[in-house]
Amino acid sequence: PDGSRLLTGMSDGSHDPLAAQMWETRTHQPLGAPMLHTDPVGQVMFFRGGARILTRSEESLARVWNGADGSAQSPWIRCGRRILNIDASPDGQMISTVDETGIMRVWDADSGEQLSASPAGGR
Repeated sequence: PDGSRLLTGMSDGSHDPLAAQMWETRTHQPLGAPMLHTDPVGQVMFFRGGARILTRSEESLARVWNGADGSAQSPWIRCGRRILNIDASPDGQMISTVDETGIMRVWDADSGEQLSASPAGGR
């Protein structure tokens, strides 16, 4: 968010283990532990303000991580279908996933509990 950190997701299968990583942009050194996934990482993003990170796998998992050290802050969020997109609410309390069937799910960012599900785009 302030340009001092960068997120990468390793999704090409050439890295073992598959992970997201936070980097310090000035030194190009990793910050915190790798955020480990069981399959390729499809998307990474900072929450507004940078205090938390959201990642998704190329399959059906998403997770919230600590933006300072990369430690897990939520359980694995299991969508059940391949996730195509993720986002976080401006207040950081909720995240959303959109799956391959076009269903948008809203989740509690701390507990991973599903709060709602509806067709994406309000259809």
